[in-house]
Amino acid sequence: MSNVHAPRSVRLVGATPIHPSHRLSCHCGAVVLRLSLPEGIQDARRCDCSMCRRRGAIVASVPLDGITVEQGADVLREYRFNTHTARHFFCGVCGIYTHHQRRSNPQQYGYNVGCLEGVNPFELGDVPTNDGVLHPADRHTPWLHAARAELGVVPHGPGSCNPRITAYHHGTSIHGYDDKCNWCSTFVHWCLGQAGVQGTASALARSWLAWGEPLEAPRPGCITVLWREDPNSWQGHVGFYVRHDDEHVWLLGGNQQGTVREWAYPLSTVLGHRWPSSSA
Repeated sequence: MSNVHAPRSVRLVGATPIHPSHRLSCHCGAVVLRLSLPEGIQDARRCDCSMCRRRGAIVASVPLDGITVEQGADVLREYRFNTHTARHFFCGVCGIYTHHQRRSNPQQYGYNVGCLEGVNPFELGDVPTNDGVLHPADRHTPWLHAARAELGVVPHGPGSCNPRITAYHHGTSIHGYDDKCNWCSTFVHWCLGQAGVQGTASALARSWLAWGEPLEAPRPGCITVLWREDPNSWQGHVGFYVRHDDEHVWLLGGNQQGTVREWAYPLSTVLGHRWPSSSA
């Protein structure tokens, strides 16, 4: 591999000029796009998120109006994951990723440089790798990074206790309890603490209704409180907001079906959304 980094704007790759209007296609040719590249290939890079690590493509950027589907709109397939914000498109025939609408900037498409007509992406030289694990869209919510690192944590069986879950209880009203109690609230408290934000220190999910500042509309990473059994009871559930539709709200949290995971709950059970205050 070359130690020369690709410049921010590339108009020539090997012997191939990048035209102001350049063709891009999948492997089988079923999907053909026309890209507007008046400045050449802009900001070519890799990403180390879970998706990009697997597909290994070098991507570059165009505005949303910089891509036109000339052929194969009917065979393009869409895939979303995690926050379900980014829209990844691939050919339904050969499976090649062609482009995606970004989560970091929804007004841009990223596109597969290796699909540009005549371009060998290995002739670009080394390209920078963006941090897709701590995604730019998550940098204002570092507690989400802490929460996602705990995905899959589950209680142990009878007669045993998972020390990871008991660690979530530290500094809360159930400090010293085992992993058999309700731990959604202590998980939220622990994740915030990893980001230097003080939580409620309570095991009660509804304690978060008096924490921070209320939000009129949810935003990714905010704390969302739900009611359980009865809207007027003390029981509840709390987690980090991911997204919602007309019927469900998806939360990332602990003790969700017995583990740390994303899960969908009825939208009608939402009691409120909270955000750290400047004094939290």
